[in-house]
Amino acid sequence: MAHESTVEADADARAEAKAKAKAEARVKANSYLEGLPAEAAKLMVANRVLGAAEAAEICGFSLAHWRRMYRTGKAPKPIKLGGCKLGWRFGTLAEFSLGQAA
Repeated sequence: MAHESTVEADADARAEAKAKAKAEARVKANSYLEGLPAEAAKLMVANRVLGAAEAAEICGFSLAHWRRMYRTGKAPKPIKLGGCKLGWRFGTLAEFSLGQAA
């Protein structure tokens, strides 16, 4: 029994560390916007291209559901980035999410 709780605690600690690292990476990724004028920063954020996993997360869907949605035309049209890689502009996703909420 003690071994099982140690394994669970280790798994929880790893999950927390992974979440913390991901949050720190997001902050670091956006730090380049700090020195820019507000309008330029806003434009850069709106034009940022996100992959399917990020797009699904932002819009509040699972990745599998997001893929079903864009295959059936219920999600915004993706940008073809190469081979099989698709992307969505953040601004387009924000508009889509606002439209879904209304």
